[in-house]
Amino acid sequence: MGSQLLEWSEAHALATGSDRVHQTVTDANQAAHALLQARGYRPGHVAWVLEIQLGPERPKVNIPPEIDIRPFQRADAADAYRLIEDAFNEWPGRSPPAFERWAAHVLDPPAFAPGLSRVACAGGHRVGGALNLAYDESPEGWVTQLATKATHRHRGIARALLRASFAAFHDTGRRLVCLSTDSRTGALGLYEGAGMRIRSSYTARSKLLAPQS
Repeated sequence: MGSQLLEWSEAHALATGSDRVHQTVTDANQAAHALLQARGYRPGHVAWVLEIQLGPERPKVNIPPEIDIRPFQRADAADAYRLIEDAFNEWPGRSPPAFERWAAHVLDPPAFAPGLSRVACAGGHRVGGALNLAYDESPEGWVTQLATKATHRHRGIARALLRASFAAFHDTGRRLVCLSTDSRTGALGLYEGAGMRIRSSYTARSKLLAPQS
């Protein structure tokens, strides 16, 4: 069945004008990885879901000098989009979405929690943001996007935004906070340094397709 599905997806990709096909598989499924490897799929980036179990005490937040951290407001949307996309566009080969598409995906869903999201400012300018999700009746909180402006990195702002998010979720009674990242961001050390641990991992694989004669 797996081989037939791969054959179908490869044929469909070629029929629609694509020269490459991608598959992302949980690292717990070694049989699927063996099948993909045998069919010429090469490993690419690795993605992780991380989590932290918060204790009874509210997490402490160490805010860097000359930085203010406050809840997200809708007026922050355009600047948040630019700084987040500028950071993510440092990945090779990434195509940024238009603002309207980004906002529909990140800000408009009911789970988006502006009051639990955080913005970092320096001298009145937005230099970082953590956009967070809180699903109804779920004990988990999710940090969906976190970024710092390139000119203000290595000052502890991202860590402060992360810890501020933990504290915000703690205030709602949530004791489990999760996020997803991958090897292209180089941020795994930041999250592990903040006490998060890997829950699961996934490897993206791709295959260059030969045109059918």
